[in-house]
Amino acid sequence: MLLGLSLLAAPSAHSQQPVMRDEDRIRIAEAFQLAKSVRESVWEGWSEVPFVILLVTPEHEFLIRHPYPSEDFVSLGYDELLESDVFVRPYSGQYGVDFLATFPAIRGVNTVVIGQPENTGKSSTLWVIVVLHEHFHQLQYTRPWYYDRVAGLDLAGDDTSGMWQLNYPFPYEDPEVGQRFAAYKSALEATLAAKGDDEARAFDDYREARAAFRASLSDADYRYMSFQLWQEGISRHTEYTVAEVAAQRHEPLPAFAGLPDFITYADAVNELEAGHAEEMASLDLASWKRVVFYPIGATEGLLLDKLQPGWKERYFAEPFFVERYHEAR
Repeated sequence: MLLGLSLLAAPSAHSQQPVMRDEDRIRIAEAFQLAKSVRESVWEGWSEVPFVILLVTPEHEFLIRHPYPSEDFVSLGYDELLESDVFVRPYSGQYGVDFLATFPAIRGVNTVVIGQPENTGKSSTLWVIVVLHEHFHQLQYTRPWYYDRVAGLDLAGDDTSGMWQLNYPFPYEDPEVGQRFAAYKSALEATLAAKGDDEARAFDDYREARAAFRASLSDADYRYMSFQLWQEGISRHTEYTVAEVAAQRHEPLPAFAGLPDFITYADAVNELEAGHAEEMASLDLASWKRVVFYPIGATEGLLLDKLQPGWKERYFAEPFFVERYHEAR
């Protein structure tokens, strides 16, 4: 009898399988539903891109919508909420639990690698919007010309790992570059705010300040800045656009709206706008370094929305130099 009780009390092999938290499943399902609702309205062709996610937790890594996982992953079966098979492996230590990035992480497939909201400092709604930011990187990276044209920028040197994108020796701390950058930033903001008769004059000032900033850089430094504005800045701008479109037309999943930290997409727009204004007000090239390209590039996108509404048609056709979208073809 004691042996029988001990066998009943022992957990089965099935019960010992890792389980993704329900709240994480709900957030990822909302990201998938939000993508379905808005992405073709934001970027044409975005819906054709695989939306592969690796959720990094302190104990495990869960892989969703990957076509051929590596052997270190074990199948947890099909998840109806996620509409995908889910695979898991123990926490590998390769990525921090606060990770927010997209790259060919598993068998060369571009994968959104992301930690849970409590480890990335995001509320559920803002976390979902950031997942869409990373999903936009999947659109960028899967353009057939992307890697050849990035290599053509001639910025990697001997680095074959791609880390040059983070570690490129841009002259962030050069005083003259910093002064020219500050003037460019101010002129960019003034042009975005200008109305009526002031708009043309403000735009001329912006182009002059931008040209002066460019003149303070080497050709390679300018190519690096332009690449970062195109890639990271416009991805940040895409966050705002996704939130705005979601506020107008997307109905959140009921389970997602029931999460304790849920905010509406309209409130998310307000939070993103306030955060962007705060960043722009405190932006400093020497101390922020590469991070400056996110809000500056997003502001460039907002200016293009204002002055060149059709600019997205040129984004993938003429990559890496967003200021050229103000020019006639």
